[in-house]
Amino acid sequence: MTSTMTSTSTSIVRRRHLGVVVALVLLLAGCGSAAPSDGPGAGPDPDSPVQTSDGDVGTDDDGNDGPGPLLSDTVGDSPLYIDEIDVRVAESYPVQLFLDVVGSTPTPCHKVAYSVDTEADTITVQLTTVAQEGMCAQVLQPVQFAVPLGHAELPVTVSVNDGEFVTTIDG
Repeated sequence: MTSTMTSTSTSIVRRRHLGVVVALVLLLAGCGSAAPSDGPGAGPDPDSPVQTSDGDVGTDDDGNDGPGPLLSDTVGDSPLYIDEIDVRVAESYPVQLFLDVVGSTPTPCHKVAYSVDTEADTITVQLTTVAQEGMCAQVLQPVQFAVPLGHAELPVTVSVNDGEFVTTIDG
């Protein structure tokens, strides 16, 4: 009788442990993200006009406005804090250029704004942000996006934010 009791209590303890393990697995699975990695070219379309740090374009998974789509042909009144800039040359004819940017907006309520001006062999880009109305947490919001620079004849010089970043792309 004692061995039957011991066997039954061991079985109950095992079931409880199994239940705790299953609950932890479900909890951890719910905390994960289905978003792709944040590396360059991540997300559904690496040539999309904006890619935020979480891989979304324009809204978060709940449908809320995130850093959102880029405001093209706009110069904002707040800075964009730039960490990395790279000019990507698409393998096409004529050559297409994209400006890949990693940085931060002053708050999650700022939208990235850009303007592109092309003259002869120089492309000038202004990267800023525009504050949205309403209350907002005062924390930097990481962003990653690509600005389409259009077709270009090489060599071409790309200048960002009044010479903060300047590079020449040779043919």
